[in-house]
Amino acid sequence: MLLGTLITGIWAGGLIWWNVNVRSVINHGPTEAIKLAQAGQLESFEEYFSSVSSEDETHRFLQEVSSRYGMISHCLLNPETSEDAIDGTDLFLGLVPREATLSYLMFNQAGESIPIIAKYQLFEDNDGTNQFLNKFEWVEIPDKTHGDLRYPQSKH
Repeated sequence: MLLGTLITGIWAGGLIWWNVNVRSVINHGPTEAIKLAQAGQLESFEEYFSSVSSEDETHRFLQEVSSRYGMISHCLLNPETSEDAIDGTDLFLGLVPREATLSYLMFNQAGESIPIIAKYQLFEDNDGTNQFLNKFEWVEIPDKTHGDLRYPQSKH
């Protein structure tokens, strides 16, 4: 009975950790990073990404987001996203996808929805070993009117 309680506690703790640290990053998408940057926390913005652009490129991206769309309030996973976005051949421990390209609907304070696509990396290959990353590799805001925005520009 003690062993069962211990194993149940470990599973429950693992599920709570997963929901707080991984699922919330995926569910909130890159807009949490954008909101931090719009609040003047540029370093916090960069922490959401596996690689970053130069400071000038970062400022240009964020300035374009703000001038085109205003202040960002939240985002949701696009309900029309299919499972094709997840690479089922690249799984960690045969269970969890190492990365996925996800589609979101980002909303500004006026309530307008803005599509945004992000490549999320749960793990990266570091000399043949899987290193926990839990960051976005890149984001793209498709915009037929003003041109697409990408961050970082060197990715994708």
